[in-house]
Order: sequence, then structure tokens, then C-alpha cells
Amino acid sequence: MGDVWSEEKAAQWINENAKNIRCVIFSGGEPTIHILSILKTLNKVKKNIPIAINSNAYYSESAAKILKDIIDIYIMDFRYFDDNCAQHLSQTPNYAEAAKRNLKLAEKNGELVIRLLVMPGHLECDAKPILYWIKNNLKKYRLNILSDYSPVYNAFKFMEIGKKLSITEYGEITDFARKIGIET
Repeated sequence: MGDVWSEEKAAQWINENAKNIRCVIFSGGEPTIHILSILKTLNKVKKNIPIAINSNAYYSESAAKILKDIIDIYIMDFRYFDDNCAQHLSQTPNYAEAAKRNLKLAEKNGELVIRLLVMPGHLECDAKPILYWIKNNLKKYRLNILSDYSPVYNAFKFMEIGKKLSITEYGEITDFARKIGIET
């Protein structure tokens, strides 16, 4: 584990290194749970530096409203389209609704990078519907279709995700994206 820095120490480090910093990225778990600390830190930063957030896209509408005025680049994961899968595998009720809302707001308020982590056994229920939704609802984004799913933590409790993504499954999703007109 690393050092725990106060808002003051983080802001001081940013200020002291500002000439060498292209962007400040808040990441790790879900950074919006630390939104007050992020705001306090940024309030002490003296230089206008682009701010990015690396999020799982599962945060409240009130957090999204706060972020719109401070975030320049949104790096957003989009993992589930089927709420039954989200609830079963990650205990995240209404994940798809929150993620879709937050992706639309992110596109409207900054630069959007979407990371689609393709999970084994979840092509038809999650990955393909996500790609359809992106194609039909977003215009300005960069998409990374990630093949690096690796079963960790409690993944082994679920047979379908207790293994790595196969090359065949990844190829199917990238082919599908191209077929519907999404560049990969």
C-alpha cells in the first residue's frame, strides 16, 4: 500500500511539479467516493492543469453534477448492460442505468474514453448490448475494448467468469464492433 496524503500534501506536490504535469488523474477503486477530498485538493492547486477521473461509471447523479465543472477527461469503465449480471456478479443494483447516465453526461462535459472490459460468458448479455448502446447514443468518445480480464478476488465463485477471456471471445467482440460501425 502507498502513503496516505492529505489534500494539502497532494496539492503541494501538484503545485511543485506543475511544469512537468500534463494531467492529474484521480483513480483507484471508485474515486467519486472521495469527491470532497478531490475538491479540497484541487482548490489548493494554483495552475490550471487538465483533470481526469478513472471511474467505474457507477456513481450518483449528484456526483456527476459536481464533476461536470472540474473534470476535463473521463476514463469510464462500462462492464454490464444487464442489471441481473451486475447485481449477481458485483452487487451493483441499477448499474446500467447509472453508467449510461454518467457516460452521456461525461460526453457532454468533457473528453470521454470508454473502457469495455469484456468478460468471459458475457458477450450476448453485456458486451454486445453495450456496443449497440454506445453506437446509438454517443458521438464523441474513444473506445478501448479490453481483452485483459483476469479472474481475481471473488471471480472464482462464478463459473462463467472464473477464467480468462478466450481469444475467440475477444475476436467475436472486436468483429462485432466493426460490423456495427465502431472502430476498434
